[in-house]
Amino acid sequence: MGEPHKWAEVIKAAADGKDVERFEQGVWKRKEGYYAIRNWLWGEKQQHRIKPEPVYPVTRITPEEAYEMLKVCVEKVGRIEWTRADDLVLFANAAIRRAIEDGDVILPNKD
Repeated sequence: MGEPHKWAEVIKAAADGKDVERFEQGVWKRKEGYYAIRNWLWGEKQQHRIKPEPVYPVTRITPEEAYEMLKVCVEKVGRIEWTRADDLVLFANAAIRRAIEDGDVILPNKD
């Protein structure tokens, strides 16, 4: 049995409905599914990949610390109304600021 095609994994992923990308003119361009890629060239010089899943930062702030941050927000504005978008944004920004200042945000690997 011979070796698999260089792009076998990408071709199979496209056939299974995953998004794949081709490197064209200096950027990765997204293609959906097998039918979108069937006319691609699959030679040695072309570059293809399965579209990477996004990786989001994760905070290490504990629920107790988040509660303390919420109390500070309440002290600043009197009370938090969870139905008001401005109050939610205030709390979210406080959490982001705290995570950055404390180095508690784990940034994704950019490979």
